Amino acid sequence: MYVLNDNLIIFRELSFSNVILCPNHTIKIIDFGYAISLSGLSSFAGLTLNSAGTYGFFDPEMTIGKKQLDLYSLGKFLYYIVFPQSYLNYTSKINSDSTYWQIKEYVSDSEQYQLPERIAELYRLLIKGEKIQETDLNYLIQHFQ
Repeated sequence: MYVLNDNLIIFRELSFSNVILCPNHTIKIIDFGYAISLSGLSSFAGLTLNSAGTYGFFDPEMTIGKKQLDLYSLGKFLYYIVFPQSYLNYTSKINSDSTYWQIKEYVSDSEQYQLPERIAELYRLLIKGEKIQETDLNYLIQHFQ
């Protein structure tokens, strides 16, 4: 996500449905349908930032800047990696009749568990749209191996 953002591409659709874990321990990101470019390319110029993304990884009411949206999603991704049952709990409640407000409540209810202290610090940074250091990324990789 950092490489994309550093190249002025905002993905806006990070979620479990758009990530493939490969047998060789690499990760592939797919589905760039909501990605936008901040570089001024004519195919993206002048477009407004529409609501996009998967509930639980994206909040259309957030006021952080475009460049921070992917970091917010990374934070949510981190939370659901630690507590996958939370993700399954809220997604299992959603159906075709669910309203936005109901889904928002499902998401809120699902995030009731407290992250371990160091991971919680990194989560808070990402949720605020702040990058975490490479040493912190290495810590997370080691934690989840």
